[in-house]
Amino acid sequence: MKNIIMVSTAVVSVASIGYAIYTGRKMDKLYTLTVDSLAGKVDVKISDELIHDAVQVAVNREATNRVRTEANSATAAIKAKIYSEIKTSVDASFSDIKTSVTSEAARQVSNIDILALKKEVREKAKEEVLKKFNNELDTLLNDFNQNLTNVSKIYSSIAENMTKNKETVIKLG
Repeated sequence: MKNIIMVSTAVVSVASIGYAIYTGRKMDKLYTLTVDSLAGKVDVKISDELIHDAVQVAVNREATNRVRTEANSATAAIKAKIYSEIKTSVDASFSDIKTSVTSEAARQVSNIDILALKKEVREKAKEEVLKKFNNELDTLLNDFNQNLTNVSKIYSSIAENMTKNKETVIKLG
């Protein structure tokens, strides 16, 4: 019984596929016949004005693209030329400026009074050393005073303890 059902299902499936293929081919032929028969019988008229407008839009689009391309190209060329001219000008000016700056720097250095400069440096160094030394002396003085106060407290404490805890014994003879 199972075999009969399987065989009948397979036969129905094959028949369905065949019918689908047959119907598809008929539809293709019908469509082709319809399109072909209509194409031969129908006249399509396009007005000259519509053609003119479409051509005008295409021309405008192409002209805009060309203008944009040429403008970008011209801009790039102008930028390159300006950059080149600036570089050439700066390079030419550099040697002139270098010579005058070198001469002026040499003149300014030759005008420096070495002895006065040495004296000024010594004075500044002396001031800085004195500031540092004074700071160190202040620190040492503070440390010494603190230690002296601590020693004084210790001796006072010892003296206080000696007078409280001891009896004075005097021996005669």
